Amino acid sequence: MKNKRITTGLTDFDKLTGGLHLGQLLTITGRSAMGKTAFAITLIMNIGLKQRIPVAFFSIEMSEVQICERILKNCGIYKSDCLSEDSEDFNPSDYQKELCTLAESPIYIDDTPSISIDEMEDKITSLISNYGVKVVFIDYLQLINGFEVNPDSIMKCLKGIAINHGISIAIISQLYKDFYPLKPYDSDSDEDFFRGATKDIMDNSDTVILLYRHDYYTPIEDSFEHQNKAEAIILKGNNEQIETVPLTFLPEFAKFTDYIADNNPSIKVVDVIRNRNELEEWKRKIGLI
Repeated sequence: MKNKRITTGLTDFDKLTGGLHLGQLLTITGRSAMGKTAFAITLIMNIGLKQRIPVAFFSIEMSEVQICERILKNCGIYKSDCLSEDSEDFNPSDYQKELCTLAESPIYIDDTPSISIDEMEDKITSLISNYGVKVVFIDYLQLINGFEVNPDSIMKCLKGIAINHGISIAIISQLYKDFYPLKPYDSDSDEDFFRGATKDIMDNSDTVILLYRHDYYTPIEDSFEHQNKAEAIILKGNNEQIETVPLTFLPEFAKFTDYIADNNPSIKVVDVIRNRNELEEWKRKIGLI
């Protein structure tokens, strides 16, 4: 592949980040229920199914069957509540057809639980040799065996794999409390670990994005204004300043798309100033700025 970057299929995201870069490490983070796995699967589908670029997905949290179901939802064929055989909308023939399409695509899923970084590197090397994999997604970072003991070592290993093999690695990470200090740490040792691990992630990642969904925190009576509005806040990337990519999240398909302003005429593309201020304060607190 001559190009050193791979487009994600999300136009505004690609404009700001340049897409996924070979030899680099991308971290996808966010609070619970922000759609981190859905964002990763959206990129996997755009890269593996539409562009036919070989991509691997290490799912340490969910089984291969669960991931396949999430992928089928992402295709737009089924809504999130229509994959049950008891559903009136369930069509066995369509289901089998989509499964065959997925099986023939260059998407390779590994659901080994509690995998070590050495075992993961061996598997990645094999996937590259046998299938020409160019992009690897990992869901999620904290479940890699040994991360809690030495997060810096795990991050450096992942960065080394990306550089040495000339591939792009995208990891999903839990969001540590440093981003949103909503409650005290359980102990001083917990606080030290959280801050240290967060700094390790930031230092070793080439790009870090924070996913944020407006309607998740918006009262029901005010939800129309923010319906399906999401943002990928670029904490670290090509530019020094924090930038925001507006996106649309379709919860029924667990899928992210380019921002659809026409469908939400009352929404204005604005920065979340409160969150930006919190993030700047967090970066100052752990010595990044």
